[in-house]
Amino acid sequence: MTTDDERVLVGVLDRAFDADSLFATLLNDTQRRARAATTLHQSAIRYANRYGVADSAEANRGLALWLPPGGEHLTFPRMLRTGFGGLALELGGALPGLLRIDSALTAMHKVHAPEKHWYLFFLAVDPAFHGQGIGGELLKQGIARAEAQGVPIYLETQAEENVRFYTRRGFVVKEEREILPGFTNWSLKHG
Repeated sequence: MTTDDERVLVGVLDRAFDADSLFATLLNDTQRRARAATTLHQSAIRYANRYGVADSAEANRGLALWLPPGGEHLTFPRMLRTGFGGLALELGGALPGLLRIDSALTAMHKVHAPEKHWYLFFLAVDPAFHGQGIGGELLKQGIARAEAQGVPIYLETQAEENVRFYTRRGFVVKEEREILPGFTNWSLKHG
């Protein structure tokens, strides 16, 4: 992936997750929220490029970031090497809220996917291109990869409308939990 591709795909993530409940829950300041989201998205793309798989489709109109089976999916040293430290700076006083959310998500992940599995870190389609099958095609690639290896897929979503998208493609809701007021998580698994 080129630097230009990365820049375009960060924009896709920024637009796709513009109303995401994570930063809306943690930050009132819309400018800080946007900077934090961009930092998260840049770091996530770098992480998947370096330690996983970054699938993009349709002239960079969508992307799926996957972390492979085996070991921990997100490790602190790897996160620092790919820029996640900047997220802590952007969040400032909201960092304890993020750590509380991360702790709950990590615990749910361990309960619902204790075996080796692919982790769908992000799936996003530029909102201007929703409804064209791009997300479904990206997901199909990941499902085929996991099935070829005989391992399941685990993911989380905080958008209720995404639950139907995933369940129509064979995912099963393992748990729904309100972690903080305004921040509900759905854990889903395939395979």
